[in-house]
Amino acid sequence: MKVTKNELYTIPDIYEKAKVIDADYHDEYGLLVVLKFEKSYGILFNEQLIYPRLKLDYPLIRWINNQQFILVNPINDSSEHNAFIVNSEGEMLSSFECGDCVQEIFPTDKGIWVSYSEEGIYGQGISTEGLVFFDYSGKPRFKFNKELGYLSDNEDEDDFIIEDCYAMCGAAEGGVWLLPYSNFNLIQLDKDKKISKKIKIPEKLHGTNAISFDGTITFFHSPYRTSTDLYAWDQRKKGAPRKIGDIKSERLRGLPESQNNHFIGFNNSTVAVFKVS
Repeated sequence: MKVTKNELYTIPDIYEKAKVIDADYHDEYGLLVVLKFEKSYGILFNEQLIYPRLKLDYPLIRWINNQQFILVNPINDSSEHNAFIVNSEGEMLSSFECGDCVQEIFPTDKGIWVSYSEEGIYGQGISTEGLVFFDYSGKPRFKFNKELGYLSDNEDEDDFIIEDCYAMCGAAEGGVWLLPYSNFNLIQLDKDKKISKKIKIPEKLHGTNAISFDGTITFFHSPYRTSTDLYAWDQRKKGAPRKIGDIKSERLRGLPESQNNHFIGFNNSTVAVFKVS
């Protein structure tokens, strides 16, 4: 196996003081990039730069369809709306409040999966659920810790709650994969919010900060005590993971199973996708 890097965007010299805050790429829809200028935010919608009139604060960005995307301000210690549905002209179509300390987001045709970091889970409000599915009106339709989580009375059995969602990746047909702390089970939820897979991974892969998939092969980036290592592990054979390469990127996340590329990464000035073949 080898890792191929394809650089998609570099901030031009005319935007020398701009910084890349987040990005998304889809085989059919193209590239989205959040750019922070000195006093404003701009969204690169493929080759068009638009300026939404929104209160943004280091937002995450993801495609919904070829004409719409979602922006989410991760930090929200109030009841203000921090999720915004926006069209290709930069116009806000709707908005809702989706919690504090948002870790990752994944839109589907029915709504959006939202995961949270430890600070939110041990805070207050909806973030304490660890993983929530919202419809596009902002109504929670699924709460992981409330509906699936439990604390075990058996000392030999792990608790099954999300204490921190280290990595999340879109699964087929509107489902989602996640790798939560503390027991690091690789969990797949289907479109009906039911657990379709729950797999104990090798300890060597604990702490992984980005996951992606190619059939039954799972790719794990940057487990504990590493910063660039990329491992492959076969869910069926469940043997030892193999190091297959390195990805050097300041920020990296796995792309959905349906995409040709496996990861998207970026730093302050460039955006790239990575494919394992």
